[in-house]
Amino acid sequence: MPVGNSDRGVGLGAGEIMLFSDLSYQKFDWWHAEIPDAYQPGTNLAEEFEHEGLFTNKSINLGLTIGLSDYWNVTLSQILIDRCMEWEGPVWASEDVGFNPDIHNVGDSKTVHHRSECASTDFIDMNGNVNAFGGYLGDTKINFKYLLLNQGKGPGSRMFIGAGLTIPKKYTLTDSPWSTTIYDHDNNPNTPNIETFSPH
Repeated sequence: MPVGNSDRGVGLGAGEIMLFSDLSYQKFDWWHAEIPDAYQPGTNLAEEFEHEGLFTNKSINLGLTIGLSDYWNVTLSQILIDRCMEWEGPVWASEDVGFNPDIHNVGDSKTVHHRSECASTDFIDMNGNVNAFGGYLGDTKINFKYLLLNQGKGPGSRMFIGAGLTIPKKYTLTDSPWSTTIYDHDNNPNTPNIETFSPH
């Protein structure tokens, strides 16, 4: 009896190989109200603007299933993924009030809460530490299945048991991006620092 990928309705005999792929694309248009008592980075200017942007998620799952025998098979799969956050709120221009070329770059977000970046780039916190190394490779999976029951054709039962191994990607965050930090919003020692969230 052929053993195959039951969720795809395909049976494989010994020595047979099946290639497969899944493509997913998601797009989110997000918004939230302005944050009270938030300051533009490196200034004593209140934000006083709403936050909005675009989040996209593109992923493809590539894999193959090999029939080891009429009862055993093994599936190898690899996910490739790219997630991007696009900040559509205010960004710094050189002529803006409060712009300081020593601490600001033209095009940087005017809030510490959001910025444009993708999962393919390194995640760097406000202190310049790399909290995650970016990349496109997702988890790698190896899965073995054994065929217990199979009708073969027409109505009937098909049952598998299986076990596998997931090799996680190395791009996992080492520190929570939601952790609070003490932030000197205007580089002035005479004004109090504020507690805020790291960029997310």
